[in-house]
Amino acid sequence: MGDVFGGFRPRLSDILIAIMGMTGSGQSTFISLCTGQDVPVGHDLQACTQHVTAYQCKWSDTSDLYLLDTPGFDDTNRSDTEVLKEVALSLAKTYEDNVKLSGILYLHRITDCRVGGSAQKNLMMFRKLCGKASLKNVILVTTMWEGEVAATGEKREQELIATDGFWGALVEEGAQVNRHNNTPSSAMSLLRTVAKNNRVTISIQKEMVSEHRDLNETEAGIGLNSDILLAEQRVMKEMSEALEMERQARRDQDEKSAEEQRQYRETMQKKFDHLNQERENLKVSLEEMK
Repeated sequence: MGDVFGGFRPRLSDILIAIMGMTGSGQSTFISLCTGQDVPVGHDLQACTQHVTAYQCKWSDTSDLYLLDTPGFDDTNRSDTEVLKEVALSLAKTYEDNVKLSGILYLHRITDCRVGGSAQKNLMMFRKLCGKASLKNVILVTTMWEGEVAATGEKREQELIATDGFWGALVEEGAQVNRHNNTPSSAMSLLRTVAKNNRVTISIQKEMVSEHRDLNETEAGIGLNSDILLAEQRVMKEMSEALEMERQARRDQDEKSAEEQRQYRETMQKKFDHLNQERENLKVSLEEMK
């Protein structure tokens, strides 16, 4: 992985804020509003943020501010294991360089009618990356209010806050909730709020740098491993059902259907092997990731 700071050398007085969220939640647009830079924006929910990248923003006479743009755990082009490895390595390296986070902005589209499986997985991974102690440095930010009726958006916002499986538990443990109105002043107001924070060490940094854990031994790694195991179990169930259907088709002398089920099992076996490899790929140390 290359240098996330692109040749910049942050000073101890500089401010680092991570930007996280699902694909299409408005991270690139938010960063463009803050920095004035042309940050590529994805469309049709194709992930635009492929790699962890830092964007510099002039902040004061004595400090610059860096926004750390991160890919989501619903990346269309990469596995969750690859995304976790890159995010973990980037955060570990900044910590080793003594560049501590002032906070994290987690972006979420208010236009989403429901919090689906991908959104819940993103939230689970986010919470495990951060750890409970650092949630006081987190702002959960709703975006895209310009695309939603205010009353509908407010109802969804309250549901997010009131539901433990969504934002409820995060808020109880210290995370703030705020809105972004897609204007430079709204974006800069959020940055000013985070910039006031004391610096924080999040769980993945402590686990990998201070405690020398392998990635699969971190809370985020354990969570992702469990998620992949569940996916493996679903695939195994489908393979078992397909095998039974194939046998029945052969008993019925329906060779066409039997062959279709055999091919389907073959496809599912490849999927299972891929998932199994993803779990194996989590068994890596910080030094090995470098």
